Amino acid sequence: MAGPAPILFSAPTYGNRRVTEWGMQEFQKRTTFAMRQFLTTMERWLTIVERNGPQGVERNMILEGRANSAEGYLASLHDPKAMNP
Repeated sequence: MAGPAPILFSAPTYGNRRVTEWGMQEFQKRTTFAMRQFLTTMERWLTIVERNGPQGVERNMILEGRANSAEGYLASLHDPKAMNP
């Protein structure tokens, strides 16, 4: 295949490298800051869609590529509307 050789990326390896370079306290400080920034911008472009119960958990829509990239799916087999025995 033409182009540059692929490079394996591993988030845990990258994170461990940063902990070694910065120390755990600085790593946590930076990642918390970055996550807070991300979460505040996320509200503008991501809609959370809740799916509950066996019928609501549409796993195949994600695997088949039919999921909307502007939606984040929160799925639970437990249906809070169902009566508890």
